[in-house]
Amino acid sequence: MNIINIINKVYNKTLFRFMVVGGIGSILNLSIFYILADIFNINVSISAIIAFSGAVTQNYLLNSRYTFNKFNTIRLSLWLYSKYVAVNLIGLVVNLIIVNILVTLYSIWPKVFAQFIGIVIGMAINYFGSKVLVFSKK
Repeated sequence: MNIINIINKVYNKTLFRFMVVGGIGSILNLSIFYILADIFNINVSISAIIAFSGAVTQNYLLNSRYTFNKFNTIRLSLWLYSKYVAVNLIGLVVNLIIVNILVTLYSIWPKVFAQFIGIVIGMAINYFGSKVLVFSKK
């Protein structure tokens, strides 16, 4: 098996694609969070919720078309978006708990580092929920 075949096999895996989309969403999330929490000193929970709102919308659009659309049956819809947001709200709750613990108890600064840790931990919840509850091939 040559390197091109290996790359194609990895590239076509749903988890890999989810991680690419998540990486793009994380950059957006962390950028918004950094501007709000570290530059403007807005409360970390409010900053995380605003950052989440932008990233979850962008991630839904990319995941619905790029990650989970290999069967060409998934269409953009308000219903799927609502389910996607609901699943990701669980990840947001985990993220908020982690960010607040790290910032409040451990005084992590810049606060964006705490946000990054929360995003990484919440990703597993988001992937499983997205794959099983939102973008299943029913």
